[in-house]
Amino acid sequence: SILREPHFPDAEMEEARQSSLLELASLEDDPSQKCFTELKKARFGEVYGRISLGTEEGLVSITLEDCKEFWGQHISPKGAVLSVAGNFKWDELKSLVEKVIGDWSGDPD
Repeated sequence: SILREPHFPDAEMEEARQSSLLELASLEDDPSQKCFTELKKARFGEVYGRISLGTEEGLVSITLEDCKEFWGQHISPKGAVLSVAGNFKWDELKSLVEKVIGDWSGDPD
């Protein structure tokens, strides 16, 4: 499953970086959004006031190895929640979940 064995395609890293940089730069063209971003940072500080887009410095410097290392250190079943909605058969769902992630173990450091 992608959860346990994620695919980190080398070829898509630069495309994702450029897309994120463009989205970050678009804040400059939207005064109300930029104002909200700055107010959030001023009110909640560096940690809780951060925007989810990141920073230009961070986006430029991050590597594929950084992404893989982060995944390895922080993604584990500890505290994970599986949410299911819709018309499904409980026994079939339970069997599928057990098959795909039933033996997944590990704790983040």
